[in-house]
Amino acid sequence: MQLWVLTSMLIDSLAVSGQTLIAVHLGRGMPGPAREVGERLLALGLGSGLCLAALLGAGAGSWPGLFASDADVLQQVRALLPLALAPLPVNALVYTFDGILVGASDFNFLMGAMLGASALAAGLLLVVEPAGLGLQGVWAALAVLMVARFATLSVRFQSLSGPLPPPHQRRNLAETPAVMHNEQQRGEQQQLQGWQHDDLAGLEQVQQQQQQLDQQHDDLAGLEQVQQQQQQQQGRHRYSKGARVHNGVDSDAVGRMRVTRSAAAQQQQQQQQAAACGRGAASAPPGDSRQHPSRGSS
Repeated sequence: MQLWVLTSMLIDSLAVSGQTLIAVHLGRGMPGPAREVGERLLALGLGSGLCLAALLGAGAGSWPGLFASDADVLQQVRALLPLALAPLPVNALVYTFDGILVGASDFNFLMGAMLGASALAAGLLLVVEPAGLGLQGVWAALAVLMVARFATLSVRFQSLSGPLPPPHQRRNLAETPAVMHNEQQRGEQQQLQGWQHDDLAGLEQVQQQQQQLDQQHDDLAGLEQVQQQQQQQQGRHRYSKGARVHNGVDSDAVGRMRVTRSAAAQQQQQQQQAAACGRGAASAPPGDSRQHPSRGSS
């Protein structure tokens, strides 16, 4: 276990570097350089794991004595060394993957992958004691844990849906920009047509409402015109009736004035005739009065 802790601390420097560099490149909007940095870190991690496994395997006859002097313990250690050293390259890659995906902020996937691998390892540990596998079974379960984590993380690193898709998949996407552009244009056109249809329907509705308003306005205008005509006709009727009454009164007055004038003219004419007769009698000679006694006596 101390061996695993030592290797994890040594490889963890690559994981920390991956967290920083990947985050910087992705923050600048450069997934390509971020992918290249991740691949270099994985290569360094794999190389470091192989080197550590080779060094520890070469010194397997001497360095276990630094930790224990009991012969039985040393025998158990030498029996477990293959299970402890073989997963070291895989462990180094897993630690590096952790740093890369943490730098890419892929926390949800890391959590899910860790839970799945831990559940698998825990299931194996539950059968170690009933099966009598001993320490070999425990180390085998730890090796399965790291292999499962390596499988899930490597699939994520090579996935198109991951935060750092491979270059060839990016090239495939780049080779079909026209198709994607056409699909995008088609979607935009369909959306635009839908908007235009909605706009036309709304415009027709507005036009219908405007026509209804115009019709109502025309009806109101016609009604007002009819009312005005009726008022004018009523005014003319009242005026003609008043004029007829006024004309009848004037006709009666004129008739009376004419009768009065005719009577006055006749009276004046009679007066003039009487005056003329009086002047004629006064101017006649006396002989005439003798010749006509009856006229003089009268």
